Amino acid sequence: MSSKRYLVPVLLAIVLSESSPSLPHLIHVNNPTNLIFTVNGRLNFSNLANHEKKRVLDIKFYEACTITVFAKFAIEDNQFRANYVFLMREAHRGTKHSIFILISQVPNQHVMSILYRFEYRLPLRLFVVDLKPYLNSSNLPYTLEMEWLFFCIFCKDEFIPISYNVNIKVMTLRMFQVHQWRNDVSIAAILPQKFKPNRICGKGQYYITSLRENCNIDEMKYLAVGDILNITFLQFPDSDWAMYNWGYFHQDLMHSEYFYKDLNMLYSFRYEGHHAIYCNFNVWSENSNLGMWMSPFTSLVWTSCALILVTLVILRVLKDVVECGNIAVNFELIKNLGEVVFAIFATFIKQALNSKHLSKLVLVPLLFTSFMLLSQYELFLTTNLVIPPRYEKYLTLRKVFANDYILVYAAQSQEGNDLLSITSLLQQEYKQKSLGNFPHDKTIPIRHSWTNLSAYVTKHTPRNVVLHKSKDKALHFFLHLQNRLLTGQYECFRVYNIALNYVWFAIADTILRVEIGQGIKCLETGGFPHLWEQQLEHLSKVRTMKWPSMRVASPYISINTLSPFFNATGIIMVLLVVVYIAELISDERTRCRLVDGVRDFVTFVTISTSSALVKLCIYLGCKKVRRKKFRRK
Repeated sequence: MSSKRYLVPVLLAIVLSESSPSLPHLIHVNNPTNLIFTVNGRLNFSNLANHEKKRVLDIKFYEACTITVFAKFAIEDNQFRANYVFLMREAHRGTKHSIFILISQVPNQHVMSILYRFEYRLPLRLFVVDLKPYLNSSNLPYTLEMEWLFFCIFCKDEFIPISYNVNIKVMTLRMFQVHQWRNDVSIAAILPQKFKPNRICGKGQYYITSLRENCNIDEMKYLAVGDILNITFLQFPDSDWAMYNWGYFHQDLMHSEYFYKDLNMLYSFRYEGHHAIYCNFNVWSENSNLGMWMSPFTSLVWTSCALILVTLVILRVLKDVVECGNIAVNFELIKNLGEVVFAIFATFIKQALNSKHLSKLVLVPLLFTSFMLLSQYELFLTTNLVIPPRYEKYLTLRKVFANDYILVYAAQSQEGNDLLSITSLLQQEYKQKSLGNFPHDKTIPIRHSWTNLSAYVTKHTPRNVVLHKSKDKALHFFLHLQNRLLTGQYECFRVYNIALNYVWFAIADTILRVEIGQGIKCLETGGFPHLWEQQLEHLSKVRTMKWPSMRVASPYISINTLSPFFNATGIIMVLLVVVYIAELISDERTRCRLVDGVRDFVTFVTISTSSALVKLCIYLGCKKVRRKKFRRK
């Protein structure tokens, strides 16, 4: 009600149960020119599903406040009152529209029994009018005596008699102090596993990083709201928190459907999903290995070149065999074969080389083909080495799959209790966005509980993308992978909310829902949740200071950059030495000299070893003889 002098729209609703169908249900006091407006008709809650599907308001009005009167109320009418409170849409407009008066003839000793369970959860102001009949002394019909009671849920004496006094027009806390406050008021909550009421997390956000205390954001919200309202949150296991008499406060609620009865309990809207972590192992400045040098051409091009080489070698071997007429091992044949292979390789790198064993009819097409291939090879390779392409960060699953990455995620072992597995949810999301068939061959669902996420993103599995639902754990895994395991040599990426994004709410099903909602709104307006997120991220980075930092791109070529090239060059030099030795062996005179040299060397080693052993035996024998003579003396 308004304390101003001029009139304001007020709604007085009189609601009757099925036992009193004759009186009107709603009386509107909307307009000074039309003080009373009566609406006839009964509220029907027989089909709750149809009631939820209504698209229009039950009652159209613009009142400043609402007083709902339940006439001739009895204990058996509580279910009707519950349906009215939860399903009538005008009953969800705040505390100004939650003033209820119960007019009842229940005996005085049973007044408390008219309470219902939701009295401890709804932010309403409840008055009870106790009608007591009594007889007059003048033998007139009995009249009714009214006693007004206010239901004070936080008082030990819940029903407080109200006696109107002209000096007291407003109920204050001083009026209820004489009845003493209850000390058992608490609210159920889902708190973190390591939650402690007196931890440093509740003493201000500036102590956390200095003491390296990891405080969950949900825990910070619970402590902040608890300090603002001076209330206590209790930890309850499993789903027992939803059945607590004083109600509950839950910060992470997600439903596929929302009902009208939930609208005035939902706060703190946010859009959050699963997060992706992956790394870029394809660093051009570090990839001077064999795979890098072969990357300009596809496997089909390299296979075609290899087939051409093998075909020419086979044809040359067959020609020499036919000319010699001997299939046995012929060193001259091997020498000719080596010249052919060397001439072909020289042609592919645009080096002119005349060989009597390679026909010009074959050499000219090879030279023309190698010119085009080598031009493309140099253009692609040198361009990417001088100016490496900028790595594209993939922000959607569609791009992840399109670039042949593999998605690794933790999947539930089974579905049930109206819960779908991550695989089913990903398929639904893929279908809803019209992205085609879900690529099952590019996913790896992990059926067990995983803690070591870094085992799935390594140099051996460079195209794996880990999908995780916890934002805090995703950040910790990202820093641990990039700075500790990979020592800052490769850049990793974290993409928040890449898939399975849903609407999340904080729900307060308690009598203090309005105050809790105001506290949450003040915290969000002040930017405290964002501040706490930044603080946790800063704390994670502080913990990684002892790990190697991210490698800075070098402006010059270092030995580390060229080490793979040196390894490849060393292998090539070894192969050239082997080829050179094979070429020497192919010459008969050189082969004879080499055999004679090896024979002479073996003879020299044998004679030298025998002579050394004889001298050693003679020396040791003389020592033994001298020792025996010394002992006899």
